[in-house]
Amino acid sequence: MMNRRQFLYTAVAAGLGLTGADSLFYETDFIEYTEHIIHRGEPGGPAVRLLQLSDLHLRDIEWHHEKLADRVNSLNPDFLLFTGDTIDREGNLRLLNDFLRLFKRDMVKLSILGNWERWAIQNIRELRKVYRENNCDLLINQTRTFEIQGKKMLITGVDDLVTGFPNFLKAIRNMPREKNHIVLAHSPKHRDALISDCGLLNSRVRGEEDRVEVDCVLSGHTHGGQVSFFGYAPILPKGSAGYVKGWFRDRKPYLYVSRGIGTSILPVRFGARAEVPMFTYHLR
Repeated sequence: MMNRRQFLYTAVAAGLGLTGADSLFYETDFIEYTEHIIHRGEPGGPAVRLLQLSDLHLRDIEWHHEKLADRVNSLNPDFLLFTGDTIDREGNLRLLNDFLRLFKRDMVKLSILGNWERWAIQNIRELRKVYRENNCDLLINQTRTFEIQGKKMLITGVDDLVTGFPNFLKAIRNMPREKNHIVLAHSPKHRDALISDCGLLNSRVRGEEDRVEVDCVLSGHTHGGQVSFFGYAPILPKGSAGYVKGWFRDRKPYLYVSRGIGTSILPVRFGARAEVPMFTYHLR
């Protein structure tokens, strides 16, 4: 029979073991799928489903990546959005190609660059080629227009704020103004820049039909803090601006920061379980 000291030592060891298992395996490999509504439209109106994959930091294709692809294919979203740091090494272009091939080819896919891709990958043209071969459009300060049941929607992808050359004004130049507009920006801080850009543009427009509206910004970058204690993330990467995870609806455009899937620097997560968010967007 254990005495009090032995019991305490055993309890501490068990706690540390469970914490280690949680941070090394559960919160990294067992992905949480979350559902959200970006904008509520008229009953019966057209809606699209967008699924966001962020911060995979692919170094190998493991069982949870294959399971992820199976789940995404079964959900069959209208748009599959990669919001940066899908890979973080120049030599992983072939790995990226193998990963993208796991998804349905006819699924509409859009991608942007993250800070790690900007740091590590010199040949952006080759990266764009890999995406294109898998029916994925890499957006670098570019906007695409989609028409769904008579309603138009814009999706803008901007370059990374920390290590790239973002230019939202260039991305929407000569583009029509639409009420349905989503921006993909890897670093959450980009939301603040967009607020300034939209305010500047709207102060110069001639009429309401020229006003620039952005409903929502989808970001990643923070990994939800990656290591978080009771909701507090002691270390956040540059470009976070205090936006750690989840919704920020205090002002337009709204911002959603995904906790992402992979890890950076250390292969652990604690208090920041890997996440794949899906959004329903009712078009106006």
